[in-house]
Amino acid sequence: RHEVKMAAARAALKAQMDALMGEFADQNNTGPPRWQEESVCKKFLVRFCPHDLFHNTKSDLGPCLKKHDERLKEQFEAAGDENLKATYARELLVELEQLIGGVDRAIRRFRDRVKADRPDLDAASKARIEEIMKEVKGLHDEIEILGNEGEVEKAEEKNKRVQELLEEKNKLEQGPENDPFWIKEKYQM
Repeated sequence: RHEVKMAAARAALKAQMDALMGEFADQNNTGPPRWQEESVCKKFLVRFCPHDLFHNTKSDLGPCLKKHDERLKEQFEAAGDENLKATYARELLVELEQLIGGVDRAIRRFRDRVKADRPDLDAASKARIEEIMKEVKGLHDEIEILGNEGEVEKAEEKNKRVQELLEEKNKLEQGPENDPFWIKEKYQM
């Protein structure tokens, strides 16, 4: 684990040196760097490097161990090998899909944990919700009859009552979520 951190630190320093000194950063080179070299990040050449995403988050991948150079990117874009470009693009897409899958799994686990910790509705709230739904069903039947008889105004009054009951039901169902703790958890998702 220590070796990985040291390698990442060396790579970060090398990237800073490359950014500052450009082609002169690595004096041991026998010639100008080429985009085909193994030390060049192919994903960066295609579009962007996934390591440049999610800085300072739980999903931070750390610094990329390969070289990112805009001049090499320009050379890559000017090159005519479309098959190789497509291969690098597919590699980037596969890595991005894996990252998205990992983040989606983490979000799902977090939501499941929050749902499991959230208190259930109390018996009184459940009973009231059942009463409301029975009343709403009865009102719907009355509204249909009134509508068939041409009593539009009475049907509208009954419909207003249905809306009030449904609002009450929603408030009862969201009761635990009105607790400041659950509001905070909800917005942190």
